[in-house]
Amino acid sequence: MAGKSSKGAMRLLDLRGQTWWMKIDIPKTCRPHFNGRTAYLENLQTGDVRLAKERRDEAEREVRELFKGIKSGKVVSSERQAAQERGLLWREAVREAQDVDGVDAHGWTAEDDARFAAEAEYDRLRGRERQEFADAVAGKVAVEEHLEAYLTAIKLAPKTTNERRGLVMRFARWCQQQGYKLDGINRRVVGQYVGEAIEPMDRSTAKKHLTALRGYWDFLTRRGHVHGRMVKGKAVDSPWVDQEVADNKRRVERGDDDDEREFAEGRSGMAGRELRRSMGPQRLRPRHEPLPHRRATRGGVPASWAVT
Repeated sequence: MAGKSSKGAMRLLDLRGQTWWMKIDIPKTCRPHFNGRTAYLENLQTGDVRLAKERRDEAEREVRELFKGIKSGKVVSSERQAAQERGLLWREAVREAQDVDGVDAHGWTAEDDARFAAEAEYDRLRGRERQEFADAVAGKVAVEEHLEAYLTAIKLAPKTTNERRGLVMRFARWCQQQGYKLDGINRRVVGQYVGEAIEPMDRSTAKKHLTALRGYWDFLTRRGHVHGRMVKGKAVDSPWVDQEVADNKRRVERGDDDDEREFAEGRSGMAGRELRRSMGPQRLRPRHEPLPHRRATRGGVPASWAVT
């Protein structure tokens, strides 16, 4: 029967049209984080009830972990969110100032002025708000921090936009559970996620998932939120480059600063000929190194403020 149920096999499922959704009540203590909403909805992106149940179970675990994070203070309050947003604005201001040539009458660059102004705001903050501000200036924000800006920029159809949001948020929730921030996402982390979450998917879903995350990282690199080079509109230093799920269900994984290993399986001739496997380690190119600051700044700014 169409509709929703809170018990048994059909718990938390809500059929809307031809698509199943998960609907879960938001605890009262968590509702301010969701702008007062009482229920959390997630599109399970399938009309198959069997597949919907599997996706619901996984999504439920992730959402309940999110609720735990909010209750424990790991997820930021509105005041801390405001401090974080201010930090992101100053991060962008410092980046833009780095492209301004020349010095003023006192010998200070535009970058120096931007950093000093950010220091003044940092000094006015206290406690967790100060830490959120400093982390944002350093680029230590949640993976989904720029997701809505990305979805607005790509201008896809509403159905495709919701699908992209769900795919990126799945990775973002996994990162939150693992304790990773945006600045800490490298090839090793991505390889771990591909192995745990994407490899078990069917090939079509896996490819959609990888496409969404590659697109998000292209946007992050283009806007300067993560380091890397852009070549013909693509982030060639993205940790998602060459993370593939092969048709034989073996993944080609390239780890961060590790030897690259490629596994190839093949059979030749009649039955009874032995299985051949080759392993050819190759040293990867070093990761992109951030540019050094043009001049030292004064004041008590934490060393982690490395806006490059």
